[in-house]
Amino acid sequence: VITPRVGKPVEVQALWLNALWIAAQTDSRWLDLFGRGHRAFSARFWNDQRSCLYDVIDVDHVHGTADSTVRPNQVLAIGGLPLTLLEGDRAKSVVDVVERELLTPFGLRSLAPGEPGYSPRYEGGPSDRDAIYHQGAVWPWLLGPFVDAWIRVRGGTPAARAAARTAFVQPLLDCVTRN
Repeated sequence: VITPRVGKPVEVQALWLNALWIAAQTDSRWLDLFGRGHRAFSARFWNDQRSCLYDVIDVDHVHGTADSTVRPNQVLAIGGLPLTLLEGDRAKSVVDVVERELLTPFGLRSLAPGEPGYSPRYEGGPSDRDAIYHQGAVWPWLLGPFVDAWIRVRGGTPAARAAARTAFVQPLLDCVTRN
């Protein structure tokens, strides 16, 4: 069982644009491709209605279609990678949506509650679990990119870092170090 995300998933585009940007730092022939890709990303992935990024564009390879499902992968456009693809109000809005709809003390949900197919518990036999793996289960590894994004949209200041440690990191550390 897979979660259908055929087309252009947001995290793949974030990874691709970061790779192009890194390549362009040592070879300028990648600058034009990076610039065109970055402009297209900014224009095509922004979801005005939900004030965040689409999960997938060109769904099933149909140009102009978009999946507005709120998933955590969009956070990689702002945090966890060297290059932030959004700035200002848009970047902050994405982080706010992810914090409000996906954040748990242990990581980010793989799907927002209220979305079609959301499953609040990862349970059952192997085939049951396979069917709901990306439908709400919490992914701890995404807490790192989220915290990075949260700090970035707050200016990367020492105060923002301290606030993030208190709000997100310390509760997780407290939980895993209890006897």
